[in-house]
Amino acid sequence: IGEKTESLNLNRASMSVRQPGSSIKPIAVYAPAIEEKIITPGSIYQDEAKSYGDWTPRNSDRQYRGEVDIRRAVRSSLNTIAVAVLDDLGAKKSFDFMRNKMGITTLVESRDINGTIYSDIGYSQLGLGGLTDGVTVLEMAAAYATFANEGIYNKPYIYTEVKDKEGNVILTADRHS
Repeated sequence: IGEKTESLNLNRASMSVRQPGSSIKPIAVYAPAIEEKIITPGSIYQDEAKSYGDWTPRNSDRQYRGEVDIRRAVRSSLNTIAVAVLDDLGAKKSFDFMRNKMGITTLVESRDINGTIYSDIGYSQLGLGGLTDGVTVLEMAAAYATFANEGIYNKPYIYTEVKDKEGNVILTADRHS
């Protein structure tokens, strides 16, 4: 295999992208829809089979619940409601919100790969979390921290060591003391 030449060269929190799946719903659908005054937590939507072009989203349990408020839709991670709200909001508004207000830099607006155009501006991508590349753990954590910070986004940062006022290292990535 060879000799190891680097140490700590891959930071999985900031360098590895993963598919967010349903964890994207609060930051890509519900937060921008609330900000745009399209929904409130008590807004009622119909949990039902509804097609968007040639695609019909389904809930993970393949059941429908009829009238559901947004609180329950979030709690139950209902795909049908997330996509319906996204339809009311608009995929481009969701995309712009994620990029400009939630700090998600890995979104793909348009990419040609061997003649096929890929884009994260779409219902399954933003409503269900099937992004072209995915997102980093660091960016997802920062986006979610916005909820606890009264809606204010703070750009995340990573430290490698902490020093006291005399310059002594008191905390490193390898040692917690």
